Amino acid sequence: MSPVPASIAWLLIGIAAGLIGAAVMAYPMSRDATGFVPARVATALVTRCRPADVPLPQALVFHGAAGAVTGAAYAALAAGFDRVLPAVGTLSGGIGFPAHLLAAALVTGAVYLVFAVAVFPYVGGRAYKERDTEVQGRWLRASLAFGAALAVTAPALASLLR
Repeated sequence: MSPVPASIAWLLIGIAAGLIGAAVMAYPMSRDATGFVPARVATALVTRCRPADVPLPQALVFHGAAGAVTGAAYAALAAGFDRVLPAVGTLSGGIGFPAHLLAAALVTGAVYLVFAVAVFPYVGGRAYKERDTEVQGRWLRASLAFGAALAVTAPALASLLR
C-alpha cells in the first residue's frame, strides 16, 4: 500500500481540523441566548425552509459539514499561500507558519462575514434588525472560537501523522 500523497494528507487534516473547529464553535453557540440560530439559518438556506422549522439534529449535521468544508478551504489556502510566502518556520504538515496563519485568519474572517454581513441581515428579520450589534458580537466570538481551534488543531493533527 502506497503512502497518502502529502497534498491529500494536508486536505484531510484541514477537514478534520474544520470538524473539530465546528465542535469547539458549538460551545459558545450553545451558551448563547440565540443558540444554534446560525446553524439553523444556514440549513434553512440550503433546504429552503424557515429557520424555525429546521430540527436541531439536522442543523448540527449541517454545522459539522460546513466546518469540514471550511477546513478544506483552509487547507487549500494554506497550501497555496505556502507556495508564495516566505517559509518562516514550518509546521509538521510541511506548511509554512505564515501561510498557516494567513489561511486560518482568512477562513475565520470569511465565516464571520458571510453570516454577519450577508446572511443575518437578510434572513434574521426584525429580531436581527433590533439587536444586530449584539448578534454580530456573539457571532464574532463563535467565529473566533472556530478560528482558534482550526489554527491549533491543524498543526497538532499534522504532528500526529509524522
